[in-house]
Amino acid sequence: MSLTPTQKTAVRRAIADYCTRAEAHQLAWHYTQARVFHGFNVAPEQPHANDCSGYISLAFNWAMHHTKVYLEDPLGYNYSGWGYTGSEVHWLQQHGSPAPAGKYLVGDIVVYGHTR
Repeated sequence: MSLTPTQKTAVRRAIADYCTRAEAHQLAWHYTQARVFHGFNVAPEQPHANDCSGYISLAFNWAMHHTKVYLEDPLGYNYSGWGYTGSEVHWLQQHGSPAPAGKYLVGDIVVYGHTR
């Protein structure tokens, strides 16, 4: 499903808000690769234990619930707490479109070290 420009703006703002708040409370966040990961619909100021791919899924889920705009899980597992960078790259290959270098927007997923 394609989002309207208004929906895209709202989603990007919600993702930015989530990430800004999480960064402001970074001491509440702890790194782990444990699966199933948890933290869906938990405010970013609260304790979390995730890795980078889990963080992306949490941010998208948060934006979806706060904008009421359906967003697929960028890890490809329907917000179940499963998935990893490889499933994220696979999902992006199936659903994403590459942004031109230097043209990334807030809310874009950028994976370093992988090529299409």
